[in-house]
Amino acid sequence: MRGRKPDPRESSSPEIQIIEKPAAFDENKNKNRDHDKSKSQAKHQKKSKAQTRGRSTDLDAERPRKKRKTDGDKVAETVKRPVKKPRKSEGAAASKSQKGKQPAKGSSDSSPQAGPSPQEDDRIIADHPLCKWPDTISGDENYQREFINCDNCDAWFHYGCVGLAADDPRLTEEDSKFFCPPCEVATEEREGQHASQQNKTAQCARPDCQSSETGQWFIECIVGRRPSLTQPSNNGVPKFLWLVKWSGYEMKDATWEFPENLGDPAQLVSEFEVAAELENKDLSDPHKPTLLNEAAKCWS
Repeated sequence: MRGRKPDPRESSSPEIQIIEKPAAFDENKNKNRDHDKSKSQAKHQKKSKAQTRGRSTDLDAERPRKKRKTDGDKVAETVKRPVKKPRKSEGAAASKSQKGKQPAKGSSDSSPQAGPSPQEDDRIIADHPLCKWPDTISGDENYQREFINCDNCDAWFHYGCVGLAADDPRLTEEDSKFFCPPCEVATEEREGQHASQQNKTAQCARPDCQSSETGQWFIECIVGRRPSLTQPSNNGVPKFLWLVKWSGYEMKDATWEFPENLGDPAQLVSEFEVAAELENKDLSDPHKPTLLNEAAKCWS
């Protein structure tokens, strides 16, 4: 019996599928996508850091800066200036806020005097029956104007009046504690009762302090910026005045000050710029006045 001749159109071979050639891989497009992703992450991290700094500022609002500096007898007005606990910022344990100096009279830019209106207040004394005060340390003019705040009774002292050398590690270590001599001897009784009253002034609380400094007040923060109307600009950038909120005073007592009236204002300006960023204030135009929200209620 003859077999059927196979049909050449029939085959036991598997069906052949035609697969389209894949599109060329766009390496540059992939790189651009990775670059945009990295840029977005960096922007998010920057915003996150600013928000973290702001939260840190708010959480520490009741904690005082440990160190302070004043300018002593350079201030023309003889005043005693009450002090409250100022806003604390990152790195504040190593920073120094300084009081305002007397600006030139007749300037249409500055306030009539640097700092708020004078207020009289009794001097605070910190002492304890068992306390033996250390010998005072004399130093240069800048050293004699440095203050430190007791972490217990909240009184202020000149470095030299509590025996603190300029290189004492407690002045640079942010987490260090400083107790004044009366609080040191109090031990178990140490509950902040060793100042004669609540600390309100910037004067040294050592009973026999010989300093004749007057007119001492401290800056709490900068809450505004505006260009000077009288000072020449530098390459088109105006000289700024800064709206200063004084520690212990209300916002209505804030004054406009030139930077030279503020000692070294770099830390204060940095804190202002962070606060402005968190409030979505635009600082890119140097000719446009800028006020933080807390200042706008009184100064806008």
